[in-house]
Amino acid sequence: QVKPFEIGETTDENGVKRKVSGAEKLRSKLSKGYYGDGTQIPKPTEEEYKEITSGHGHH
Repeated sequence: QVKPFEIGETTDENGVKRKVSGAEKLRSKLSKGYYGDGTQIPKPTEEEYKEITSGHGHH
């Protein structure tokens, strides 16, 4: 599954805050909307896939 974009650390190794651009914030919000919790259909497990494609009980 695709993971949403995260802004990441807002401070560097020296403890200095880095600037987070408006575009980066927007990208993060849109990404969470598309790829966040409850927005994706989980991929079937190998067992589920085999059951679906086996054809038993289907026309």
